[in-house]
Amino acid sequence: MNNKRIILETLLADIKLEVEELKIFSNPVERMMKRYAKEIGDFEKSYFASQEYRRLGWKNYNIFDVVIPLWRTLNSAMVERAKGLEIKNKDELLYVMPNNSINNSIKYYVFNPQMRSYKYEYLSKKTLGEKYSKEKNIHREALGKVVESFPQIEEYCVMSDSIANFMPCPDYPYNSAKGTITSVVDYLPLMINYIQRELNIIRNGNKIDSTVVLQGKDFTVTAKDIKQWHKWFVKNRESCFLEDYYNIRKDESKQLIIEGIPLFNDQSLSNPLPESEEEIKMCLANQIKIINNRAIKMADKIILNKYGKIMDKLFRDGGESYALENLKYEFEKEGIVDENDFNDALEYCILHGWIIECGNGYYTR
Repeated sequence: MNNKRIILETLLADIKLEVEELKIFSNPVERMMKRYAKEIGDFEKSYFASQEYRRLGWKNYNIFDVVIPLWRTLNSAMVERAKGLEIKNKDELLYVMPNNSINNSIKYYVFNPQMRSYKYEYLSKKTLGEKYSKEKNIHREALGKVVESFPQIEEYCVMSDSIANFMPCPDYPYNSAKGTITSVVDYLPLMINYIQRELNIIRNGNKIDSTVVLQGKDFTVTAKDIKQWHKWFVKNRESCFLEDYYNIRKDESKQLIIEGIPLFNDQSLSNPLPESEEEIKMCLANQIKIINNRAIKMADKIILNKYGKIMDKLFRDGGESYALENLKYEFEKEGIVDENDFNDALEYCILHGWIIECGNGYYTR
């Protein structure tokens, strides 16, 4: 269906291309690095995104989040490729290492001419983006080697900032917690497991709603927050197209349990990030596959919202026969004028069983 293809392209498009400062870069990796350098973000809150949310029927949601950003997986890939890799110039020596306290941050060494030695600094998104922009820079060279080894990173640089990787989410401080809990590292399946684990502790300990579960730098998570988040994810799994990120089941006592679906073998709160080459490739492949599948579900929903309402209005009682021209006239009255749009609408209605072809005409159910 032509219409569905266009919708899919929109849902999977890189929103960075809507930004004047970023759209001049044709290479997705370079575009992402410039986004980091300029600290441009919050695309899930953009006007472009809000228009698609409206078409998806998400008008009752107020807060949105990136399902899984690129940064943590990129860190893991840089760490893995840095093994046995030494890239240096007269001023800097690149060395990448995991550090659990700051979520697999990257260290690099800067030469101190007075001390005749290197001191290490942590590599933030902004710093990496700024250094990558400079030609013949060790960080650009290192990241180039990473992308050579993991070409899916280039694809995820596009998908990471697409509608198909955005979602409605629970109220504050959910976003803050998801991005800073070291065992979650901004991965939705792990946040699901964290919420369920903390809810189990709350239930078993009969903790009151005001009990502090997590004290962040600028936020506090209480037992009440955990309960509300759990309820939100039970309620909104299908409407937010999150079926590939977590499951819902009942335990022996009929309590609802939410379980994150790992993105690589043995991913868990105690093993959150991919480390080996195989794990990183599996993690990237699964993220890309899920986003593509999610985009298809979103496109179907957008089309259903558009044509389903028309079908309900036009053929509420069903059981009527139409010649093709008469059917086309009924759709034209509802704004489906373009020939391609009509063909898409008709194909979609037949696919969903709302209209049946019969002889030289059509029959509504």
